[in-house]
Amino acid sequence: MVRHVNQDYYIAENRKVGIFPNVFLVADGVGSNRDSAFASKHCADFVIDQLSLSKNTTDFKEELSKAYRLANADLVYRIFANPEYRGMGTTMVLCTIINDRAIVINIGDSRCYHISNYSIRQITRDHSIAEELVNENAIERDSEKYKEFKSQLSRAFGAGKKIEPDFFDVDLMQGDYILLCTDGLSNMIDNDKIYEIVSSDDTIESKVDNLIKEANMNGGRDNIAIILIYIDKVNKENSVFNKEKRELNDKNIMLLKANDDKEKNNIRDILRERINKLETGIRNRSRRKKEGDIDE
Repeated sequence: MVRHVNQDYYIAENRKVGIFPNVFLVADGVGSNRDSAFASKHCADFVIDQLSLSKNTTDFKEELSKAYRLANADLVYRIFANPEYRGMGTTMVLCTIINDRAIVINIGDSRCYHISNYSIRQITRDHSIAEELVNENAIERDSEKYKEFKSQLSRAFGAGKKIEPDFFDVDLMQGDYILLCTDGLSNMIDNDKIYEIVSSDDTIESKVDNLIKEANMNGGRDNIAIILIYIDKVNKENSVFNKEKRELNDKNIMLLKANDDKEKNNIRDILRERINKLETGIRNRSRRKKEGDIDE
């Protein structure tokens, strides 16, 4: 059953916000309906307001980290000042697209996915008790114990005075997608189905509608917030460079899966060639940047 008060909140600013060329985020409130809805909206708005003040720096991650820290401090103060707010909190995953990469910052279990022509990859790691236990080899993912602890967060805004977000860098190519979503989607649809819908020939609006419809068909137990970003333009040379890195990573995966020595040796030869080509590209890019031919 969908909650009568929507605890999810999103902001999509496809325009300059302080030093950031764009900012996209989704947040999912924790606690009672009224308080959690306040927490998600308040923290999201606070972060955007803080980022809009950023200037005279290119330290994007520090500005994002500072905005998260200050938003958390403000929420914690409100919780201590108002006992009825105790238990209130929120998740938040934020992405900014800068040239040929995405910078992602995350607290909680709202997710960021990277979808390319051939694959889908979950970028963020859920901050849940279940994932902590998996990392400690105490339980197996998708076991009954995992399901029991999956909704219990290990990190969230409002959970304590200090906040420790995770950062991720994602190399982008033209035609890629970045998907931000709350657990109302990720709990109801597996990665293969997300990839199938996003990689279809439908319009981007239809893709979002179809993701929501699929989640509702599977039970739709929670509200859903989704932002789907299509990467329609990146620096051509950077795109080629990122393609080389992606192909190199694919070959490394193939090497790990190789069954015999002959196959492994063939893949190693390909890897050596790719690495040499990539290193040459890095040297050339460095030289051209010094000469002013390439913009970051």
